[in-house]
Amino acid sequence: MEGKELAQEYAKDLKPLRAIYSFLKDRRDNCQRLVTECEEHQAWELAEEFNAEYIDYRQRCKDIGAIISSSQYSIQWLRTKHEPQGPGVSKLPYTKREVQVDDVDKVLTLQNTFETTYPNLSEDELAEVHSFLSMLSERERDVFVSIRGKRNTHSQTASYLGISESAMYSYLRRAEEKINKKVNSTLQMSLF
Repeated sequence: MEGKELAQEYAKDLKPLRAIYSFLKDRRDNCQRLVTECEEHQAWELAEEFNAEYIDYRQRCKDIGAIISSSQYSIQWLRTKHEPQGPGVSKLPYTKREVQVDDVDKVLTLQNTFETTYPNLSEDELAEVHSFLSMLSERERDVFVSIRGKRNTHSQTASYLGISESAMYSYLRRAEEKINKKVNSTLQMSLF
């Protein structure tokens, strides 16, 4: 049996499982709604019973959801004849893959500090750093963190990300413009 035919068969076999998932999800949501209503009317014993059912349905949904997700991944692989790309999956050849920059490195980038001082950052400072990085596109963030945070060279960054140096410069310029704009607006708001 060829990959596409097998993928069609798997997709067909997923339909009943999706129906079961939908049913369980509806039951879970109903139980959650009933728990809230019982608590509002101070029917504590009944709320406890519905909460136990809610937890059971939630676990079932989680288990079946994982099966569906895994099956969809396999179906996509069969259809395209190569491993699907998704969030967090590197598009670089295996030999060039590295661990993606994590939040600690992002925080250190914007705070202009070193790993030894990271534990000294307050929750407010961490939230501020995350808000700055969240306004950047994924590619802008990758370029900015690589160059400003990890101190990689421009050519290393372009090579690692599989983009031209001119594109890398463009992403860096846009990221810095966005960050500078937010810094300036934050400073102006704090003055008033």
